[in-house]
Amino acid sequence: MVGIIFARMRRSFVRLALLGAALAGLLATCRYDSAGPRHGGPTYLAVQPIVGLGVDLTAFGLTADTIRLVVTRSPADTLRALTFFFDPDSSQIRLAADVTLRALVETLTVHLELRGGGFALFSGTRALELRAGRPGPPQQIAVTYTGPGSTIAALTLTPPDTVLSFGNAFRFRVSARDSGGSAVSPFYVAWSSSDTTVLRVNAAGLARAPQARALVYVRAHTPTGIADSTPVTVIPAPTLLSVVSGAGQRGVVGLALALPFRVRVTAADGLGVKGIPVLFRALGGLPGLGGVADSLVVSDTGGYAETIATLGTVAGVQGFDARALALPAMSFTATALAGAVSSATSLVTATAASVLSGAIATLTLRARDAFGNDLTTGGLNVVFSVTGGTSTGTIGPTVDHGDGTYTAPFTGVLAGTPLTIGATIDGSPVMSSPLPTIAVLAGAVAQVLVAPATAALAALGQTQQFAAVAQDANGNVVPGQAFTWTSDNPLVGRVDAGGIVTAVANGSATITATAAGVAGSATLTVAQVVTAVVVSPPTATLAILGTQQFTAIAQDANGNPVPGQTFTWASSQPLIASVDLNGLVTALLVGTAVITATTGGVSGAANLSVF
Repeated sequence: MVGIIFARMRRSFVRLALLGAALAGLLATCRYDSAGPRHGGPTYLAVQPIVGLGVDLTAFGLTADTIRLVVTRSPADTLRALTFFFDPDSSQIRLAADVTLRALVETLTVHLELRGGGFALFSGTRALELRAGRPGPPQQIAVTYTGPGSTIAALTLTPPDTVLSFGNAFRFRVSARDSGGSAVSPFYVAWSSSDTTVLRVNAAGLARAPQARALVYVRAHTPTGIADSTPVTVIPAPTLLSVVSGAGQRGVVGLALALPFRVRVTAADGLGVKGIPVLFRALGGLPGLGGVADSLVVSDTGGYAETIATLGTVAGVQGFDARALALPAMSFTATALAGAVSSATSLVTATAASVLSGAIATLTLRARDAFGNDLTTGGLNVVFSVTGGTSTGTIGPTVDHGDGTYTAPFTGVLAGTPLTIGATIDGSPVMSSPLPTIAVLAGAVAQVLVAPATAALAALGQTQQFAAVAQDANGNVVPGQAFTWTSDNPLVGRVDAGGIVTAVANGSATITATAAGVAGSATLTVAQVVTAVVVSPPTATLAILGTQQFTAIAQDANGNPVPGQTFTWASSQPLIASVDLNGLVTALLVGTAVITATTGGVSGAANLSVF
């Protein structure tokens, strides 16, 4: 029989340090196993749980009230399994159980659990060598925390930095994660502070600030020793907001000032107050005014708060202020100066949208800074240019007027579509939109060109479209002109109001277009070209030795007769029918023949039958 005594349990057993106290053994009589060798005898066992750290379970809201003991013989023979509920106020626990030994010396495995709240809070297992005889020293079994949260690898306290006013209370929060980064729940933590004489934290993580300035750390830790902490600053009520630096600066519009606006929040003791939100803002609320980088800044440990201010786009004095709680606001002023010239906002203009060839328009550049403010001094390198369009012109030298304006003359040369006027400032192109345009216009009509200059028609009724262009003395096309069309030989070529000429007869004619009293002409030739020959009659029937007179007419592409043509006659079967030079056919034998008339390489035919 194995007797087991847990020397137990003073009230403070719930402290992990007392779990490491020795537990005395109880002598118990063991009877021999009648089925086995009679080499055993009475044996005694004292068990002492051992843990490495002292942890007060009451700090975690835990109470141990159950012990579970399991004794096994290898490999899996459970000899005894005992669960014992006890009064946490008990001073000692004694357990006795019959265990049959099979030998004088035998190794058994003892598993020990300390339980509470339905969880195995601490547990440990060890193989112990038992020997019959008098009691030996306590056998130590190492136990570790295995309750809720035993897998926690990291705690996180929130908020990470806290400011409390005198007498205020605040409840801290804690979360836990395992080594894989997954959230752990539920778990136990104990709360403490770095100075309990200044700040105490209850079991729920609630702390109340004292009535004096202090800096302490609130700490939470698990039964396994995983911990996190966060600073807590205790402050008095602020009484004053004052300007430290940054007022009265000068800077370029649209840019940040060199120094930040800096204020300080202090209490009645003259010391800075941490954690007070300070609101910075630009005054006026109109477009083009300045702004601040951080509008809401929390004062630091010295009570200081600052932000970078950016000047607005309007030159002159600009205002800002800072406010904190109900304290009087503090004002800042800064002077905004005009900035450097910007090719993105400078403006290019022209005195006219169009000029006649040889006339002059004035190009102007108005230099501005990045926010559209006019510059009032000169000294820039300005070059005007033209792009796009089909007009051409020349640009004269640029004149610097010394007040931020620059001009140059533009002289029109060739007419065409509008040109875009651009400029560069010290090599950078002006990007303002839209850029002006100038179109060069043609002058008075000086000549008329008719196209095509020559044309030939090959059939009566055929047409030819002529076109006319009016030009000024410099060769610029003069648009919008109405032309009058005439033919000097309308019996050969007849022209309509649109310049379309119709062939009437063979011959030549001069086609003239007139606009604004200026005329231009082209030559037309009409010469019919044979495209078909028609033989009459198309069919004929003759008796042997009978005759038939055939005639032929040459036609142009429109079917008009082409006079003055000579035909060559031929028979496809001269033994059946012969034809003379004038188209007279004589039937010789019974059969069929094709009679052909040809002129200018074009032929026509008729069919003849002889019976």
